[in-house]
Amino acid sequence: MTKTLFIAGTGKDVGKTAISLALMHLFSKKYKRIGYIKPISQRFLPVSDKKVGDDPLLIKQVFRLNDNISDMSPIVIDGDFTEKIIQGKIKSSFSKNIVKAFKNLEKACDLVIIEGAGHAGVGTVIDQSNADTAKLLNADVLLVGGGGIGRAIDKMMLDKSFFEARGSRVLGVIINKVFARKYEKVSPLLKQWFQKKRIPLFGILPYDSSLSRPDVLLIKKETRAEIISSKGSLDEKIERILIAAEGIDSFLKEFNSADRGTLLIVSIDRLDILFFLVSSYFKNSSRSRNLRAVLISGALDKASKAKEIFEGFGIPVLISSASVYDLATKIHDLKPKMLLEDIKNIRTIKNLSERFIAFDLLQASLDSKVEQQKISFITKIRDYFKSLFVKFGLLPKK
Repeated sequence: MTKTLFIAGTGKDVGKTAISLALMHLFSKKYKRIGYIKPISQRFLPVSDKKVGDDPLLIKQVFRLNDNISDMSPIVIDGDFTEKIIQGKIKSSFSKNIVKAFKNLEKACDLVIIEGAGHAGVGTVIDQSNADTAKLLNADVLLVGGGGIGRAIDKMMLDKSFFEARGSRVLGVIINKVFARKYEKVSPLLKQWFQKKRIPLFGILPYDSSLSRPDVLLIKKETRAEIISSKGSLDEKIERILIAAEGIDSFLKEFNSADRGTLLIVSIDRLDILFFLVSSYFKNSSRSRNLRAVLISGALDKASKAKEIFEGFGIPVLISSASVYDLATKIHDLKPKMLLEDIKNIRTIKNLSERFIAFDLLQASLDSKVEQQKISFITKIRDYFKSLFVKFGLLPKK
């Protein structure tokens, strides 16, 4: 009998995909065949003329799954999707599509991990909330919440009530992204509270800042920039943005205070001024080691001039047609999502899962449902034959 586990978050950016990846890693040590499905995706990539959820694609590639990506990502919601649903321009049986995709995975798997999208109510606008989907697929629910105490617990209990109201069993919770400086204080308090409420707590994971900082590769993809100098590493983490928008004196002051992991954003029109700084100052300053990449705003046909200036730095130099302001805004608002190339992040997540997730307890809780289902099935078979025996007089009526 295939086991199913629905990973639900209490909101955005609590780390559902990271926890899903962590659990795929842990369960792969116990089960030969594990499947993954994200019934509703809101971020997507084009694959063979189809829109495919980026999280399912990541999981497929990391764990080298042979499953059809369309089954792993059956429904993709883009910008105006919900508007068209409300207007009646799109009519589709989402539940049928989800069940069909799930059954294709289920028949070949010992366990299927189901990742939700946002909190329990997400999807209600198309009559397919996360809670509805968990019930539809008869899946136990694991709640993932962000770090903290009061707010984290409040959100957990709200979502727990929603799932239970729809008829799903909530196995327990995982608290993710607890700040290191608060971990020793927060951890025992959370354990005490959930124990008092008899809600299994399967893990409290510390916040790892490296997982929240974008690297150069992600910035390149999100800004659609071109590489004009590929020296250096694209997996360097960016911790600060430095914009060359003011005079030389102001820029030098900012540069002198720059920390490691700095991304320099500069307009192509300022390169003549920066040439002097590069040749006479940067190369002779220890601060130059803090520069991890340069992102230039301007036309690609002027890139050769920029390449000559920055080539000696040994760091990636990118160019994008977007304005300096738009580039800075895009990067500032960027919510890092894991990419297949994020080898370091994926390794970090696996290591955190092995240290901080109580896998044996989670496995035992998941097994308990299967045992209950077996007992229920046996009971139904027994009652069925008993009724037949009574009907044909082989057993006396009560």
